[in-house]
Amino acid sequence: MHAAPPVELVLSGDWRERWVCALPWGLGVAAALAAASFRLADAEWHAWLVAVGALSGAVLGAWLARPMRGVLSWDGHLWRLSNPAAGTESVALHGVQVALDFGIGMVLTTDGQQWCIVTAGDAGPRWHGLRLALFNPTSPNVQVRERR
Repeated sequence: MHAAPPVELVLSGDWRERWVCALPWGLGVAAALAAASFRLADAEWHAWLVAVGALSGAVLGAWLARPMRGVLSWDGHLWRLSNPAAGTESVALHGVQVALDFGIGMVLTTDGQQWCIVTAGDAGPRWHGLRLALFNPTSPNVQVRERR
């Protein structure tokens, strides 16, 4: 089997990644406050408390989100992440994992700590090469989670 061709992709870490974190935080805080305030007599205060809690949770989740930014590249043997805008050097990654694959988009994680959302529209003509690099079984550092 042949190695996957080199591919390079710019990761922006834009609003989508922030909202992927904001939504569950907002829903979680809203659910916790709704359960805790279930016995309040004033239904108006109950609704306001849940709404403010949901908004606060969403803002906290968006603030805590740490999506990957920079350039993710595959040279045929090794994944690298660099961020020229921040002035950081290229860092070799020990593993790139496909956490979720929707066909037209994927959630990727690196070394279990950083993550990003990549769509076919973002990658453009590099989409096929990216998928080859991610799912190539000859790549020593690529880890693909299997369905169970």
